Amino acid sequence: MKRESVVDIRTTDVDESVIKKNRRIDTLIRVLSVICAVLIWSYVVLSDSAVYHYQNISVNIKSETIVKSKGYLITYDNLKVNFSVQGSAAKISQLTNKSVEVYADLSKVDLSVIEEGQSVTVPLPIVYKLPANITGLALTEKSQEYIDVIITKKLPNS
Repeated sequence: MKRESVVDIRTTDVDESVIKKNRRIDTLIRVLSVICAVLIWSYVVLSDSAVYHYQNISVNIKSETIVKSKGYLITYDNLKVNFSVQGSAAKISQLTNKSVEVYADLSKVDLSVIEEGQSVTVPLPIVYKLPANITGLALTEKSQEYIDVIITKKLPNS
């Protein structure tokens, strides 16, 4: 029996082109992997969400002195509210109890409908104002939307 030699049908040119093609694919996969890793890392860092809970914040009444100077008596319960602010942990860390403002504005009330000696209970909307210099914050929970204010027009002799 004659021993037949196995002939390699691949040539060196084919081997080099296959190797080059595989190297290009490997390089492309590595570059895409690094890009994906950076994108995932930036998503995790930027979407780091935190919540800050404000407790027992007093509601201020704006324009109260102006309304009183027009001959009206203003009475209301000293209301304290709770609310939450959501945002990135970096932005939430900039908040303090004094960085937000919670108020109701009497300047929007039509006083002309109140007759002398008459008392009217007006539900004023409570405004929760976040700092303008910190963007990306959202008010999530509010314990109260309105404050009831009783406005009485004084009699001329009182």
